[in-house]
Amino acid sequence: MSGGYILDKKLLEKRLEELAASPYGGERVWGAMCYSPACPGVGDYVCVVCNRTTKHTGGEFFVCDLIKCREIVNDLISHGYDVFLDEREFCLYCIVKGIDGEPKPHLNIRFDKNDNYIISKVGFHSLKLLQAFLIGDDHILGAYENTVPLHESIDILSKMTGFCEEEAKEWRDKVRRSIDPRYNAVKWRIDADVLEDTDDE
Repeated sequence: MSGGYILDKKLLEKRLEELAASPYGGERVWGAMCYSPACPGVGDYVCVVCNRTTKHTGGEFFVCDLIKCREIVNDLISHGYDVFLDEREFCLYCIVKGIDGEPKPHLNIRFDKNDNYIISKVGFHSLKLLQAFLIGDDHILGAYENTVPLHESIDILSKMTGFCEEEAKEWRDKVRRSIDPRYNAVKWRIDADVLEDTDDE
């Protein structure tokens, strides 16, 4: 249950350990297998770093998901988290050369001012998971209004927070041995980058 945002690093790490050890006990909603309206991939991106404009003519992520990612990150900032979104992959002038594939933002977050930032490529789905984790929820609703338990996303949360890497490994091994047959196998892309996790659920 939601109990307000958790800022304490030790409490967050303990919470992730508990999530890894405890299967989701709430009601499961499997959702309807219908498609959401497509998110337009065409638009002008004004860089927050150099203030120059890049025109995007393809890719589903750009317009809708980038706005929704900013909203989540701004919400985390308003609750005291040291976090920012690096959007340079969307800028023709600031992008690091050698980037392959569709541009995505990078989340930078740390839970102690003396720590380095933990950096991960993210999408709207993975940021929703992080937000739910930080506020104390045990699940989110996916794109098809299906229940997505945080317990089943321990590997993603571990990458994004830097916590409980051993617990995440044990969870991945457990999933490899036993997969819920009601889920499509694509859901369990265990070795996928956070960028490609399950943003289409």
